[in-house]
Amino acid sequence: MENIRSACSLLFCAILTAGGLAGVHAQTAAKASAVPADIYPESGNRLPLPKPEGMNDADRKIFEEIMAAQKGGLSDREKERPLARMHSPGVSRGLAEAHHYLKYETGLGDRLTTIAVLTASRELTNQFEWTQWEEHARNPKDSRYVEPKVIDAIKNCGSVAGLDAKDAATIAFGRELFGARNVTSETFAKVRTLFGNRGTVDLEELMGLYAATSNELVMYDQQLHAGQPLMLPANAKSCMSPVPVAKAAVAVPADIDPESGNRLPLPKREAMTEADRKVFDEIMARQQTGLSAREKERPQVRMHSPGLSKGLNEAHHYLKYDSGLGDRLMTIAVLTTARELTNQFEWTQWEEHADTPKDSRYVEPKVVEAIRACGPVAGLDEKDAAVITMGRELFGARKVSSETFAKVLQLFGQRGTVDLEELMGLYAATAYELVAFDQQLHAGQKPLLPLNAGSCVK
Repeated sequence: MENIRSACSLLFCAILTAGGLAGVHAQTAAKASAVPADIYPESGNRLPLPKPEGMNDADRKIFEEIMAAQKGGLSDREKERPLARMHSPGVSRGLAEAHHYLKYETGLGDRLTTIAVLTASRELTNQFEWTQWEEHARNPKDSRYVEPKVIDAIKNCGSVAGLDAKDAATIAFGRELFGARNVTSETFAKVRTLFGNRGTVDLEELMGLYAATSNELVMYDQQLHAGQPLMLPANAKSCMSPVPVAKAAVAVPADIDPESGNRLPLPKREAMTEADRKVFDEIMARQQTGLSAREKERPQVRMHSPGLSKGLNEAHHYLKYDSGLGDRLMTIAVLTTARELTNQFEWTQWEEHADTPKDSRYVEPKVVEAIRACGPVAGLDEKDAAVITMGRELFGARKVSSETFAKVLQLFGQRGTVDLEELMGLYAATAYELVAFDQQLHAGQKPLLPLNAGSCVK
């Protein structure tokens, strides 16, 4: 209960903040338009409000705990509206834990958290998220207040020269992470110097989770509140141009730690507090199941921050074992995500699973090739086709059509649709993590994603 308590305040703000990306409705940085026909008036999105009376006892308990927790720190309009993801309380609980940590235990503080979220929503041209957070940032009485010159620099793609060092580093980091999708060694080194290993992980995961929430709001076409003005410029685009990141195997960069294969050393249990060691041990013991030998022995980079990892691990565990999606369909969803984000490391690991007939994650070659080569989905199983189409629109077009959403909803139901979107959103967040820390392929591993691959959506 304590872990969930204020988690939801950030979690709910995340959703209220991450709403829209780049299309036609309020989820985008476009002009306001008539509310689409598939929007529920009460929820303001494509799903009705979650109702506890329709849940089993376990889900109802989680739902009620989260709803009670979110009473603090939110406006009246925020308190009364459960998140769309609450149709699946199991995944919501882990995410609530992660958001609680990011809001109350990282030490980033409200102001810097706001700068990070504004930068993420600006790079993803997320109208809903930007509008909620700019309202907070413009209010001098709000702990999330940010000076107008900093807000304007983010909004207008302005220079960060002359800003506070941490402000400038956060903005540059976010622009490269989400806009260029390639964080330079120089930018990473600056962030690490200013924030340390754990602080760098916390900052990246904060921005990654808000990106995941942003995807969620795109999926459900979350509308702005009645009468709320658009605050992000119409037709805003990223401040940077994407850089293809499906790189060939090249010489290992100088800032890569040989043991971890990324820009940070392996997390060391002996350097942690007693509380963090307990979490570290629990996660490392749990992840021995279903992993290859090389995966079992290497803690993830986010384990530099065990408090954060606990909630994310819980969410991933639910999606893998309790969502009902199954290993094969989960693999198709992750491959589609990795393909649209052109993430070489994520694609290569998952294609290796998909290509192995004895692996429960095996996927037929024609399906893998359709994803890899941006091929047509006609003739594929209808669930496979729906997942691939949804992922291409969600990450490539940044706008999920009403037709695609209706098909997914028909095939998976409300809870299954939420679980599918959250699965893809969390693996998108993982892809951003891999970019930030420049995770290298394993020694001798062949890259399996085409070089210079871009999104299938042009």
